[in-house]
Amino acid sequence: MTIIWNLKLMDESNEQGNFCEYLKRKGKDNKAIINPGDHSFFLSPTIPDEIEKIIDKLNPSKSTGPNGIPVFILKAFKGFFSYWLSKLINLCFETGEFPLMLKLAKVIPLHKKESVLNFLNYRPISLLSVFSKIYEKTIYVRIYSYLEKYNMIYSKQFGFRGNHSVNHAIISFTEHIRTLLDKGEYVCGIFVDLEKAFDTVHHDILCEKLEFYGLRGNVNKLIKSYLSNRKQFVSINGYDSEIKDVTCGVPQGSSLGPLLFLLYINDLRLCLSETSCGHFADDTFIVFNSKKPKTIETVINHELKKVTKWLRLNKLSLNAAKTEVIFFRSSRHSLDYDKISIKMNGFKLTPVDYIKYLGMYIDKHLDWNQHIQELTKKLNRANGILSKLRYNTTLDICLQVYYAIFYSYLIYGCNVWGFTSEENINAIQVLQNKCIRIS
Repeated sequence: MTIIWNLKLMDESNEQGNFCEYLKRKGKDNKAIINPGDHSFFLSPTIPDEIEKIIDKLNPSKSTGPNGIPVFILKAFKGFFSYWLSKLINLCFETGEFPLMLKLAKVIPLHKKESVLNFLNYRPISLLSVFSKIYEKTIYVRIYSYLEKYNMIYSKQFGFRGNHSVNHAIISFTEHIRTLLDKGEYVCGIFVDLEKAFDTVHHDILCEKLEFYGLRGNVNKLIKSYLSNRKQFVSINGYDSEIKDVTCGVPQGSSLGPLLFLLYINDLRLCLSETSCGHFADDTFIVFNSKKPKTIETVINHELKKVTKWLRLNKLSLNAAKTEVIFFRSSRHSLDYDKISIKMNGFKLTPVDYIKYLGMYIDKHLDWNQHIQELTKKLNRANGILSKLRYNTTLDICLQVYYAIFYSYLIYGCNVWGFTSEENINAIQVLQNKCIRIS
């Protein structure tokens, strides 16, 4: 089956969520097509050996989840558990029903950034039953292998994928920008902020999309069962809330949830005709280049209207206030921001001199001055901590602290920011030398 996207039909598609009818309609102006062909997915049965390998990889230091069953119990009796779990999981595959008792999640709020008093600044991490993790892993490996075999996941999606990492995402993005700057072009980057993206996934839309990727029949029924009738409670400082129903979203902290989210936004690129985009999970950027800033303004505004329509159709929320725009350009080229107006969802985006993307500060000239400035602050703080520790603890502990709070920051993204000026490199070298003397 074929997914065909026609933005003219977006306006005509009903707002009640009849998503499948919209997908099946055809038009002459379609340019972007996902065509899985006649591929269909089959849930192959599991065996005890596979379950044993999954149990072996479980981390005993992780939380036990809502049922309180520790991982070490499963590891100690993995022969017994693997035999019976393989039978139960195969029954789950045959019936397309995910066990109801494994749908309860204990949610731990994880602070992301800014004020700790604002609940919007927390990410809800779902702690699931250890048995749920095993069920999910067996489903995950089968679906992911199928998707990879037929190259159905967007090549510029770097999140939650094997052989893809943050470094790959940053290198891919910055090298693309650097190539365009070398040609004397202006590059506009839009960094779209999706509000609570994982928590607002519409289950019916997701399952309809899965059908078009060949995940039909029992596996589609199983995913519907996995997503429906879920319940959760929030736990903070030992206090638990009431148990509430979960009507939308995919569990963060699960094995299967992130993969389902990747498939949910996998077709976002298809609404773009003149720009390109990339993702790291829900962190999305859109880029367009031209030697004329006015051309960029016209094209970007037109494309952002399409993105807004796509988000509305897929029932995802845009946080326009946190969406950022940056114009990358050579230091030899000037640009008057007052003469450029970029809007998204009626909100005017003010160009910034640098953006923070995946922990890296990327500035408009791609010279990494801002990143080095932020990095030196962190390394200075680390040196201060180490200088206080060296007289009060052993060398081994100092080394552990060094790797945790100095080396980890120093090495992160160095294959990208290492191309900065010699002056910046010298500044980092001075801090590294100071750290060695302290230790």
